[in-house]
Amino acid sequence: MKKTEYAWLHRQKPKHLLKKADVSEIPFQKKEISRFITLDGQRMALAGSIVADHKGEQFFSVFSVIDENGDTITDERKQRLIHRYTAYLSLGSYLHNLLQVLADQEQNKAADPETLKIFLTESGLPIRTAEFLSEGINPWLIRKLEYLTGRYDRLADETDLSANDFKDLMEEVDQFWHNYKERFSYLNQLAAAGLKPEKIRNPESKEQILRLLDENRTKNRALSSFTMWFQENSTVDGSLESVINRHFKAAHNSMVDPSAARLTGLEKTLLLMIKILKPIIYVIVIPISVLIFIGTGFNFTVLIFPLAFLLVYKPIFDQLNKHLKLKIYYRWLESNRNLDQVESAQIQTDEEVNQVKEMTSVTFRVTALNRSHLCYYFSAVIFIVGVFGLFRDGTTGLALIFIGVGLFFGLIGMIVPKTSLAKTEITFQDHFFMEGKNEMFPAEFTAVNWIEDKNVLRLDRHNKTKFRYVIDENDKDKLPYVAKWAEAKKIDYKIVN
Repeated sequence: MKKTEYAWLHRQKPKHLLKKADVSEIPFQKKEISRFITLDGQRMALAGSIVADHKGEQFFSVFSVIDENGDTITDERKQRLIHRYTAYLSLGSYLHNLLQVLADQEQNKAADPETLKIFLTESGLPIRTAEFLSEGINPWLIRKLEYLTGRYDRLADETDLSANDFKDLMEEVDQFWHNYKERFSYLNQLAAAGLKPEKIRNPESKEQILRLLDENRTKNRALSSFTMWFQENSTVDGSLESVINRHFKAAHNSMVDPSAARLTGLEKTLLLMIKILKPIIYVIVIPISVLIFIGTGFNFTVLIFPLAFLLVYKPIFDQLNKHLKLKIYYRWLESNRNLDQVESAQIQTDEEVNQVKEMTSVTFRVTALNRSHLCYYFSAVIFIVGVFGLFRDGTTGLALIFIGVGLFFGLIGMIVPKTSLAKTEITFQDHFFMEGKNEMFPAEFTAVNWIEDKNVLRLDRHNKTKFRYVIDENDKDKLPYVAKWAEAKKIDYKIVN
């Protein structure tokens, strides 16, 4: 771990200040406090909520400015300055990552830039873009980054921070970013081209394109840490000053309404099951099973329950927990998107989005192919347990029962898509995608693919889950609306033959 990775967060995480700080509670997010910075003789910091799995990577979802006693600072000038200093402090880890990426490009510069340029041009990129990306990285950018990361390393070692530590640093970072921003439009065009590196035959061109795509992701992560609505492959606003100001306006505790991110009654019940049952099984059931296993002379039959837990119960609950986290997070993003003035302006002026709004919603009658996956999973797990028992104890009744039940679930999985159990409706709305009554948010998806020869619409989520639907023949004429919906939501849409 780099010493700058969490350098912007308070090392001790004082609980008494977290309790006192006026910050909205958001499910699945953790309260954190930034490092204190002295301004006008007063020590102040940001207190807020951060996505639990992205500590140190994502800036605050919601924040307020507090003093060292935990009292809220109401002076807007002080709020803005402390917010700005902390935002720049959080950039340290991203600049370290960017330095590694750019230094790698410099060390592995293309031996034949002309070959790369020709390939990019033939792939549909404008000539100027192909020329620029083939030229290699400007050495000044790397030298400047080396200097800046050295400054950040020294700040990470400082016990006390003051406003004086940031004035020159912010100017230096702005100077670097101003010069580096020239690459943004070209990198965005490369990402938008959708090149498949695995299909590039020239090894050198393939490596160069992989490095450029890595650079694009790295600079987007830095920007999206402040503006949660950015996707990893696209940036709407490349100005640091702008995205930091946008974050201040959109994520300040006085502006945010956390009510939309609350858990429903069913979700609270599911979460309670996750929190209570898992520890009980880990702390009580599994240890007791192991003791019985030893006490009965290593009777492997005793281990069937712990094995079933590890292979069935645990993955289901882990996935359920992950699903709830994603659902709450995207519910939070969608409900507060209007607070970001740039996002709102884009929605109001974007013709495609307006078209989606005008059509209200589009519904398809479908066969949900994913509904058989759970049966296949149970089939595989139970069948494996049965085979294990067969090899361990021979042809016993219990082993044959497990094998039979496993095969039964596999058969059910094959039958489900052909029955009414897989028949449902999917609906594309302005703020939701719905399968039956289950709502998902556009921000959850990375791509929408229409597989024409199979009549299948596939939606890919960030967590690698792929939803597959066979579209009713009578609804195929509605597919152009899906393309408009995806474009409006900045989701990649492709027709696959």
